[in-house]
Amino acid sequence: MDGERFQLRNQSAHDIRRYDVCKDVVRIESFCQRFGATGGVLILTNDPAYWSSRRRADTFDTAFDLADLRILNGTLAWAEGAGTWTTKGRETPLVITGHYPLQWRDYADIGCVSGRLRYLYIPVGSVDTPMVENPLRTSK
Repeated sequence: MDGERFQLRNQSAHDIRRYDVCKDVVRIESFCQRFGATGGVLILTNDPAYWSSRRRADTFDTAFDLADLRILNGTLAWAEGAGTWTTKGRETPLVITGHYPLQWRDYADIGCVSGRLRYLYIPVGSVDTPMVENPLRTSK
Protein backbone atom coordinates (compact mmCIF):
# COMPACT_ATOMS: atom_id res chain seq x y z
CA MET A 1 0.00 0.00 0.00
CA ASP A 2 1.60 3.25 -1.17
CA GLY A 3 4.91 1.38 -1.46
CA GLU A 4 4.73 -0.11 2.04
CA ARG A 5 4.57 -3.89 2.32
CA PHE A 6 2.26 -5.49 4.91
CA GLN A 7 2.52 -9.09 6.02
CA LEU A 8 -0.61 -10.02 7.97
CA ARG A 9 -0.31 -13.21 9.97
CA ASN A 10 -3.03 -15.73 10.65
CA GLN A 11 -3.50 -16.64 14.29
CA SER A 12 -5.96 -19.33 15.29
CA ALA A 13 -6.10 -19.13 19.09
CA HIS A 14 -9.27 -17.05 19.10
CA ASP A 15 -10.56 -18.57 22.33
CA ILE A 16 -7.41 -17.67 24.27
CA ARG A 17 -7.24 -14.13 22.83
CA ARG A 18 -10.91 -13.52 23.65
CA TYR A 19 -10.25 -14.53 27.26
CA ASP A 20 -7.22 -12.23 27.35
CA VAL A 21 -9.24 -9.25 26.10
CA CYS A 22 -11.89 -9.86 28.76
CA LYS A 23 -9.14 -10.18 31.38
CA ASP A 24 -7.80 -6.80 30.24
CA VAL A 25 -11.25 -5.29 30.83
CA VAL A 26 -11.21 -6.70 34.40
CA ARG A 27 -7.71 -5.30 34.97
CA ILE A 28 -8.65 -1.83 33.69
CA GLU A 29 -11.85 -1.84 35.76
CA SER A 30 -9.78 -2.59 38.85
CA PHE A 31 -7.31 0.18 38.02
CA CYS A 32 -10.09 2.72 37.35
CA GLN A 33 -11.92 1.88 40.55
CA ARG A 34 -8.73 2.04 42.62
CA PHE A 35 -7.63 5.41 41.25
CA GLY A 36 -10.98 6.99 40.35
CA ALA A 37 -9.90 7.14 36.73
CA THR A 38 -11.17 6.23 33.31
CA GLY A 39 -9.43 4.05 30.78
CA GLY A 40 -10.18 1.54 28.13
CA VAL A 41 -9.21 -1.51 26.16
CA LEU A 42 -8.42 -1.22 22.46
CA ILE A 43 -8.29 -4.13 20.02
CA LEU A 44 -7.20 -3.86 16.39
CA THR A 45 -7.47 -6.90 14.14
CA ASN A 46 -7.96 -8.04 10.58
CA ASP A 47 -9.62 -11.29 11.69
CA PRO A 48 -13.43 -11.32 11.27
CA ALA A 49 -13.66 -14.19 13.78
CA TYR A 50 -13.47 -11.57 16.54
CA TRP A 51 -16.28 -9.24 15.36
CA SER A 52 -18.56 -11.73 13.59
CA SER A 53 -21.44 -13.58 15.22
CA ARG A 54 -20.79 -17.21 16.00
CA ARG A 55 -22.26 -20.00 13.90
CA ARG A 56 -22.65 -22.04 17.08
CA ALA A 57 -23.63 -20.81 20.53
CA ASP A 58 -22.23 -23.82 22.40
CA THR A 59 -18.46 -23.28 22.11
CA PHE A 60 -16.13 -23.56 25.11
CA ASP A 61 -15.35 -19.83 24.97
CA THR A 62 -18.89 -18.52 24.41
CA ALA A 63 -18.70 -16.41 27.58
CA PHE A 64 -15.74 -14.47 26.15
CA ASP A 65 -17.39 -13.67 22.82
CA LEU A 66 -16.44 -10.23 21.44
CA ALA A 67 -18.90 -10.18 18.55
CA ASP A 68 -20.30 -6.88 17.36
CA LEU A 69 -23.31 -5.64 19.35
CA ARG A 70 -22.81 -8.06 22.26
CA ILE A 71 -23.01 -6.77 25.83
CA LEU A 72 -19.91 -7.67 27.85
CA ASN A 73 -20.64 -8.04 31.57
CA GLY A 74 -21.03 -10.46 34.44
CA THR A 75 -19.05 -13.53 35.41
CA LEU A 76 -17.31 -15.12 32.43
CA ALA A 77 -15.97 -18.66 32.56
CA TRP A 78 -14.99 -21.45 30.20
CA ALA A 79 -17.75 -23.91 29.40
CA GLU A 80 -17.61 -27.37 30.90
CA GLY A 81 -15.18 -29.59 29.01
CA ALA A 82 -12.75 -26.89 27.82
CA GLY A 83 -9.33 -28.45 27.33
CA THR A 84 -6.57 -27.91 29.86
CA TRP A 85 -4.25 -26.86 27.02
CA THR A 86 -6.66 -24.01 26.29
CA THR A 87 -7.38 -22.91 29.85
CA LYS A 88 -3.85 -23.30 31.29
CA GLY A 89 -3.04 -20.05 33.09
CA ARG A 90 -6.56 -18.82 32.32
CA GLU A 91 -8.65 -20.99 34.64
CA THR A 92 -10.00 -18.20 36.85
CA PRO A 93 -13.49 -16.96 35.94
CA LEU A 94 -13.52 -13.25 35.14
CA VAL A 95 -15.95 -10.88 36.84
CA ILE A 96 -16.74 -7.81 34.75
CA THR A 97 -18.61 -5.29 36.89
CA GLY A 98 -19.45 -2.81 34.14
CA HIS A 99 -21.86 -3.12 31.26
CA TYR A 100 -20.10 -2.73 27.89
CA PRO A 101 -21.95 -2.76 24.56
CA LEU A 102 -19.39 -3.87 21.98
CA GLN A 103 -19.30 -1.98 18.71
CA TRP A 104 -16.60 -2.78 16.17
CA ARG A 105 -15.65 -0.01 13.74
CA ASP A 106 -13.75 0.01 10.48
CA TYR A 107 -10.19 1.27 10.76
CA ALA A 108 -8.63 0.66 7.32
CA ASP A 109 -8.75 -1.54 4.27
CA ILE A 110 -5.37 -2.14 2.69
CA GLY A 111 -6.89 -3.83 -0.34
CA CYS A 112 -5.67 -7.39 -0.02
CA VAL A 113 -7.00 -10.69 1.29
CA SER A 114 -7.60 -10.23 5.04
CA GLY A 115 -6.77 -6.55 4.61
CA ARG A 116 -9.84 -5.16 6.36
CA LEU A 117 -8.80 -3.84 9.76
CA ARG A 118 -11.39 -3.14 12.43
CA TYR A 119 -11.08 -1.92 16.00
CA LEU A 120 -13.03 -2.31 19.19
CA TYR A 121 -12.65 0.31 21.90
CA ILE A 122 -14.13 -0.59 25.27
CA PRO A 123 -14.24 2.53 27.47
CA VAL A 124 -13.97 1.74 31.17
CA GLY A 125 -14.73 4.13 34.03
CA SER A 126 -14.79 3.95 37.78
CA VAL A 127 -18.00 3.89 39.77
CA ASP A 128 -17.50 7.61 40.57
CA THR A 129 -16.53 8.64 37.04
CA PRO A 130 -18.91 8.70 34.06
CA MET A 131 -18.02 6.68 30.99
CA VAL A 132 -15.98 8.58 28.40
CA GLU A 133 -17.06 8.89 24.78
CA ASN A 134 -15.08 6.81 22.31
CA PRO A 135 -12.06 9.03 21.44
CA LEU A 136 -11.49 7.19 18.16
CA ARG A 137 -15.02 7.74 16.87
CA THR A 138 -15.09 9.56 13.57
CA SER A 139 -18.15 10.91 11.89
CA LYS A 140 -19.07 9.46 8.54
